[in-house]
Amino acid sequence: MAKSEETRALSVREPFSVLVADDEEGYRDALAELLAGEGYRVFCTDCGMGALQVLQVKRIHLGILDMHMSDITGIEIISTLSSLPRAVPAILMTADHSKETRLKAMGVGAFTVVTKPFTPDAVKRIVRQIIHKFYEN
Repeated sequence: MAKSEETRALSVREPFSVLVADDEEGYRDALAELLAGEGYRVFCTDCGMGALQVLQVKRIHLGILDMHMSDITGIEIISTLSSLPRAVPAILMTADHSKETRLKAMGVGAFTVVTKPFTPDAVKRIVRQIIHKFYEN
């Protein structure tokens, strides 16, 4: 492929989209800034129902979902994601370090659980792993 064709193909490719659902504005904004800085298209919401609405109208490649939101939990959203015709991989974010929460999240289909506070490098690494596993094979 000629260089101009290769460049055109890359520019046409849609950026990966990430849904961030967290009722804590600081975490939501930090994730949005981090992911946008990596070139991802980021959609944010502060509640679980908002996350489900975004999933109905946008093509989402990955969900990063807080465990405890005002309406429904991240685990409930992940359970819904796994039942969609086009499964959306998800990361559960939580301040709860318990084994029970981790097992419950993994049991409904979470790719992994990240405990708060998170490190930016860890989030970037996990997002890259998900993209590689689900979209680059």
